[in-house]
Amino acid sequence: MTRSSHVRCDDGPRDHRPGRHRGDRLRPAGDEADDVRLVCEVISPSNAATDKVLKMHYYAAADIEWYLLAEQETGTLHLYRRHGRHYREESVTKPGAVLELELAEPVRATIRPEGLVP
Repeated sequence: MTRSSHVRCDDGPRDHRPGRHRGDRLRPAGDEADDVRLVCEVISPSNAATDKVLKMHYYAAADIEWYLLAEQETGTLHLYRRHGRHYREESVTKPGAVLELELAEPVRATIRPEGLVP
């Protein structure tokens, strides 16, 4: 039996209250954290603290292995991998470079920072 990986986009309002991280606009169909391998957030100056601290804590608690932060101002990608209950930075990719990911066989991704942020 194979499971499909679907992503649902929700244009509804965001809810950033503690414990309410499921209010994000992009989430897996069914909200099953067990099926999520990577979460990507684009950081803007107005929500940097939420993405770098609060959401990172929630995603680690949900056992999501990879967390990718894209800085809107610089176009830099910060890739974190979960170690226990916390994330550690695995790599930093600047515009012009390429981030190669192998999340779990056979899932691979090539990400160029300029493709994520303007």
